[in-house]
Amino acid sequence: MNGFYHRGLFDSRLFNDVSQEFLGTLLSNIVRDDELRLRSAKGGSGRGFTRQLAEKISQSTDMPYHVHILNGLFPALKLLEQKFIQEKWFDREASAQLLRCFIVGFTFHDINKLVKADSLNEAVEVNIVRFCERLEVESFFAQWREWIEEIKFLALGTEYRTKIHSLQKPIRHYEAFNTTFAEYCHLADSIASMDGIGSVAEFYDKLCRCRLDGKNLSTLLQVSYVEVQENIFSLLSQRLLLAAKDVILNDRKQTVLFKLRNGFVYIGAPLNESEIKKIKIDFKRDLSDVVASAQFDFQSCKLGFLESLSEEVSGDRKYHDQIISALAKIIKAGFATKGRGTGKVRPLAMTNYSKGLENTNQKPEEIHILERLLDEYELPIKVIKAVKNDGRVQDYYLSLEKEWDDLEEDDRHYLSLYALEKLKALSGKSFPEWQVWRKSFSESRRLFLQKEFHYESAGENISLPTIQDLLPKFSSATTSTVVAIVSAAERRARIERRGLDLSKYLERRFEKTASKLAPRAKTINSGELDNFAQFYLSGNFERDIESVLSLIEAVPSKDKMCLFTGRSAEIKYGAERAFGFSALNFSNRSLNTLKSKDNKVSSLFLVENDLRQKELPRGFYTKKLGSDDKDKLTRQFFLDSSKANSAIYYDLGEYFVDVLTQPMLNVMGKALSYDCQDVDGLTLVFDDYAYDFNLYGMNFNLIRDDVESNFYFIYRMLKLIERTCFRIYATSILTPYHCHNQIFVFENCMPFVKALGWSAIRIDEVRERMNEMKVLLSLSAKRLVTNVLNYAEDRRYLYTAFSTLKDEEKPNARGLLVSFVNSLREEEKEKLMSVMNNLAQIAIEMVRPKSGTTSQESWIIRDALKVIKDCHKEGRDNETTIEQIAGELRKTLKNRDYANLSMCEPFANALYTQLFVEEWNGRFPQPNRLRNWVNQFAFLYAEKGWLEYRKFKVRSLIEELQSKQQEVTEDAVIELLVQGNRNLEKHADDYREVFQAMSNETQPQTGMEATQ
Repeated sequence: MNGFYHRGLFDSRLFNDVSQEFLGTLLSNIVRDDELRLRSAKGGSGRGFTRQLAEKISQSTDMPYHVHILNGLFPALKLLEQKFIQEKWFDREASAQLLRCFIVGFTFHDINKLVKADSLNEAVEVNIVRFCERLEVESFFAQWREWIEEIKFLALGTEYRTKIHSLQKPIRHYEAFNTTFAEYCHLADSIASMDGIGSVAEFYDKLCRCRLDGKNLSTLLQVSYVEVQENIFSLLSQRLLLAAKDVILNDRKQTVLFKLRNGFVYIGAPLNESEIKKIKIDFKRDLSDVVASAQFDFQSCKLGFLESLSEEVSGDRKYHDQIISALAKIIKAGFATKGRGTGKVRPLAMTNYSKGLENTNQKPEEIHILERLLDEYELPIKVIKAVKNDGRVQDYYLSLEKEWDDLEEDDRHYLSLYALEKLKALSGKSFPEWQVWRKSFSESRRLFLQKEFHYESAGENISLPTIQDLLPKFSSATTSTVVAIVSAAERRARIERRGLDLSKYLERRFEKTASKLAPRAKTINSGELDNFAQFYLSGNFERDIESVLSLIEAVPSKDKMCLFTGRSAEIKYGAERAFGFSALNFSNRSLNTLKSKDNKVSSLFLVENDLRQKELPRGFYTKKLGSDDKDKLTRQFFLDSSKANSAIYYDLGEYFVDVLTQPMLNVMGKALSYDCQDVDGLTLVFDDYAYDFNLYGMNFNLIRDDVESNFYFIYRMLKLIERTCFRIYATSILTPYHCHNQIFVFENCMPFVKALGWSAIRIDEVRERMNEMKVLLSLSAKRLVTNVLNYAEDRRYLYTAFSTLKDEEKPNARGLLVSFVNSLREEEKEKLMSVMNNLAQIAIEMVRPKSGTTSQESWIIRDALKVIKDCHKEGRDNETTIEQIAGELRKTLKNRDYANLSMCEPFANALYTQLFVEEWNGRFPQPNRLRNWVNQFAFLYAEKGWLEYRKFKVRSLIEELQSKQQEVTEDAVIELLVQGNRNLEKHADDYREVFQAMSNETQPQTGMEATQ
């Protein structure tokens, strides 16, 4: 973990060391605690609190408890350090204890939120010692027991509404705690409790008005802010903010206090004119990636960097150096990973042979020729076959024998020459001179390899003496690759025969290629980038409003309008640099128009697009890791970045102490045992998944528009939130970040997601939603789509899905289903369970099931409902209907010795009154929904049947122990149970729960229990 001392947060070693100890001990223990990690200090559904407090909580932004503590604690410590200096408290013997006591006291100032209680005073008195022990406070503050009253004093004194309780406590250093530490705790809480933040300017204003000793914070500490106004250019905005932050951190050596999505607040004076100019200059540097903006494969070569070069003064070699440097980068990237390339740059790519292989399962003739050709030229390229699981060949592709850096220099020179030749072979339409060259080369009657070329096919020796004879043997899609292979090899051979330097020759080929490409070069519109910074960059520095207003552009006509931004369109939107949207088959005239192939975008959007290609060409979660992947973790790139249709924003809070981002990830990684690996950027690895984390707090991803994809995306995001406490906002790729209260928001989701309430999830609902999804997965993952859609329509479908499982699948699903239902909030549980739970309980008292199957005794409700349906059709009155139901049940049960016929009438009355009349309003549900009700009854009836059986078993075991005059304990009962039947050992926990429940019962046994 980087020391705060080196980051400049605190000036003293004491504050730096103690604050780092706090993160590594007490805070880490809070994060490690599964119950507390997602406990909210503010925000949430309000469940568990009284009406007024619940309403206040539900209207607030979700913030985990530990984030709330950090947001207030560290700014307050920054000011408290100055107080220590002024009052010379560093010289006190107890200075370290005072500081640690202050931190612990503030940490527990919202302890009522941890225990979900309304009264802070009661929560402090009853729970603070228990929580200090539970969270091992001694690892941070060894003498905490000696300072427990002072800790309580600060916890109560943080809020003025409870300070009266703290003043009654006898404590040491009363004056310091009352007039100083309690006031700093109150300041910290007011900073951490700011809510409803619409912009950085609004946050800055609220921060400045936080009070200490009757003074506004702005009078005690000079703070300023920088903000980029909301716009569609998400990464350009973040780059502009990073450039501004660099000036504050590295040039001024000042502290950035808080970071927000669109800006930050720092300690220091507002930016001046020269600093703003420097920010604009730094912002414009290195905005594109020449590799990411290129497309180079078997059928096309498009060089996007030609439209975003840096401006140069005129000259004979204008843009040459930039082009040569870009080509070298593209070529090296294209031969990475043994020639597989990266993204859309794959100069060794050939056509796909899989379709032909499916029909013939024979090696294509052109592969025979190509293998022979590569061998004759002694090239570092080889043909590789891709094999299916059944051993059949799936496809063929070209590969290098070694990695690029391990190749001989001569081989690297050849491959560079090959790439330049292939570039020419693919670019004939744009450059007529190269088209003439290819035609001449293809029709050449000249021998190659200094001899006739031979290869064997089906036992026959075939001769191809000239290039004109060779090329027709290949498909049109592979011809360009073969032309480049032969042309480059023949050039190298001529150079060797003449005794010339191949490296010097290659330099001339690069220069000649650059001279051909240079006339097509375009430069980044630096003026538009300047205008972007001028228009959107704001803060509490002076701005020339008139100059800003002059930047507002007139809306262009539709045929000249950028597809995405409404600005003037100047540059073609090509496939080589498409991101988030395909470059073909749509226009800005209509969503249904499939005509235009030459769509154009503004130069500013093109820069934004290039920046996306450069910085974030990957999904939010990298990939699921196999058994060997953790040792060789690599980033997963989009094969087609035009399909990245969603933007995923993530953060630790609407605002967060800037200096703590990296330390917090380390704390959480240590606490929760996951890795923070640097793989060209920070990657979090846990639960067999790798997740990307970057400076921008956002990523782009493909979220497919189908049920399964939406389901698993939400499930993985909730797992990520559960482990990291990130707040995640997923939306379309063109939608800017918007403030939101929930810890997870998923816009542009499928309708079933909204129907289930999964599109916006509060912090205290995360685990509930995860449990809900686990239940659906347990009810047969193969039927996930059907189960999810039916469940979205009717929650009781869970019981129908359960009834379709195989017997061996039911135990696990039953446990998850019961656990999920029990975790529901009371009103949801009451709505789902009350009527059927009551009916099942009456039915159990009427007749116990013979076994634990869920359907054996569902005849009870099915027969009863049939009677209701018949009586309803006949217009029978209520009393007659109830009597006929009871009569039908008595007729069926009269010969069963374990039936209690007196319960037939109560069951009939409850079924008709509570279910048919009150719940169904006198109408039968549709057949599918009716089936769900019946299956719910069957499930609950079976559960209660098992419970009654276990009660009977436990009771008999207790009686057996008592008859032997042995002590009746939980362990003794379980031991006796298992002795009698080893198969029951796997159900020991269920019997333990029954024993504990029976031990707590105070009511007398029912007649039914007494007779069992």
